[in-house]
Amino acid sequence: MNIINALTILAALGYIGNVAFVIGGVIAAKKKGLGMWTQFWSGLATFCFGGIFMRDLGMLRTVPSIFGSPLEIAATAAVGIITIAVLKSWDRRRKLPAVFTTVLCFTDSIGIAGFAAFGYGRGITAGAPWYIALACAFVTACGGGIIAAVIRAVGMKDWRHFTGTLAGNKFYYLFGAFMSVAYGVLYATGKNTDIALIALTVIAVVIGFMVERAKSARGRRGTRRPPQSKNTKHKK
Repeated sequence: MNIINALTILAALGYIGNVAFVIGGVIAAKKKGLGMWTQFWSGLATFCFGGIFMRDLGMLRTVPSIFGSPLEIAATAAVGIITIAVLKSWDRRRKLPAVFTTVLCFTDSIGIAGFAAFGYGRGITAGAPWYIALACAFVTACGGGIIAAVIRAVGMKDWRHFTGTLAGNKFYYLFGAFMSVAYGVLYATGKNTDIALIALTVIAVVIGFMVERAKSARGRRGTRRPPQSKNTKHKK
């Protein structure tokens, strides 16, 4: 199977990733108390104006491929606007439903796998060597989140948020790197068949949930307070 046919199989995964990434970017900005305009651009950067721009402009020196899909941009932007409106109605609840977080983790994992494959394919069709194609895969999968973190840091006027995001998302970066290498190996060995791509997506979902559980466990440990001794004496 050639790279074009393989990518048509991943088209649906790419659309799922579009939705998951823009929603995730909006939620990340919302949690920081940023305004709707910053939420919107955080979502769009996570979807396309981050990784895709970094890949095409910075690495392949070509016009960003997303410009050839104005309908895709408009549809995903509409998802971002709807997400902002929905989150605004949930202000008083503070916490999103658990099922929403689970679904977002599921779709986000699929998106990382799909975006990694798209990025690798973009590098190969542009005539780049395999190692540049791998870099394109990683940047496509994870670069949007990095640019979105910059946007949020500017909105907060606090660059500690940016460095904190990089440190907090290291598991996702490893995840994106693994998916990039896995797809590169499938393509190089001619094993990028329908079944192999579906298997890779399933693996991505499993790893995604493992990463989310690891982050949640670390967050719970961070919020625990050390027990206070009952025998503590106060000086008068």
